[in-house]
Amino acid sequence: MHRVEYGGTFEKLQSAINRLSIVVPVTLLLIIGLLIMALGTIRDAGVIFTGVPLALSGGIISLTLLTLVVLPALYRLVHVRDEREVVAIPGN
Repeated sequence: MHRVEYGGTFEKLQSAINRLSIVVPVTLLLIIGLLIMALGTIRDAGVIFTGVPLALSGGIISLTLLTLVVLPALYRLVHVRDEREVVAIPGN
């Protein structure tokens, strides 16, 4: 008889998926409910809630640009400056 056991990473991933499958819908329903109570109508809350995908897309795009473009450029600037300082030491 064979048995398959998974390491901790797989189990943690499955646990996170199970937790998020409950937390995300409840959170979205709470946000919609609060918008309805604040604005008074479902239509107004729906109009505001339609902007959520745009905000998510903008966040993902800015995070990608920050990670792939800005941070490496800053690292390169700092790294090149450190090399110049080491080369510029007199007496060596």
